[in-house]
Amino acid sequence: IDTPDYDCSGLVENFLVREDGPNFIFANALIRDGAYESLLQANRQELHRKAADWYDGRDAILHARHLDRSGAKEAAPAYLAAARQSTEQYHYDQSLDLIDRALEISEEADRASLALYRGELLLTAGRGEEAVDAYRHAEELAKEDLDRCDALIGQAAGLRLTGGRAEAMDILSRAEAIARDADFIVALAQIHYYRGNLLFTEGDREGCLDEHEKALEFAGTAEAPEWQAHALSGLGDAYYARGKIAAAHE
Repeated sequence: IDTPDYDCSGLVENFLVREDGPNFIFANALIRDGAYESLLQANRQELHRKAADWYDGRDAILHARHLDRSGAKEAAPAYLAAARQSTEQYHYDQSLDLIDRALEISEEADRASLALYRGELLLTAGRGEEAVDAYRHAEELAKEDLDRCDALIGQAAGLRLTGGRAEAMDILSRAEAIARDADFIVALAQIHYYRGNLLFTEGDREGCLDEHEKALEFAGTAEAPEWQAHALSGLGDAYYARGKIAAAHE
């Protein structure tokens, strides 16, 4: 309310708010809700915007929720940032709730990236079938080749968990065509990595080794250490399957 020296003592004496350390909170939810509902919508949105500004840098989730209630266009990207922060803390269900809300309010231009991240969350949580569905939705929303390519790679990664190897191989071929035409180097590293994993499960040791070597080459060119690590892990499996234990260890 832009009154930094406001005196809450009258509210405390009448049991409307109570002290909470250096701060004050409503005495109960009914008083809070009554006060909230008495606000005009314009005033309510203005106060939510001020609350969002205050929480910016302090609490990503509350920052996003207050932006949402203020009607700000920045709410959807803020929910995505909050979801990423929650994911770093392994709160996957909370992240999914945040992304779902972001998808509800997002503009069309942002929906593909949000759907892609939803698929990534489900894949990380090991929920393969749901991840495949999410990535298929992302493919439908995709307007750019990179988003479409990422959606296809995500589908293949999810199918690898559910046993859909043949379909995954076909999808990776579609993704590779896009990636090669557009020179998406990191995507090519991912495609060869997942193809190598699929060949490993089929017992194709030579094909597995070849794919992971290509994955490592593309990851190195792209200076993508995460995918270099994935490719090296795949190479370790490939060498181990061929009985080359020292090479696998290295």
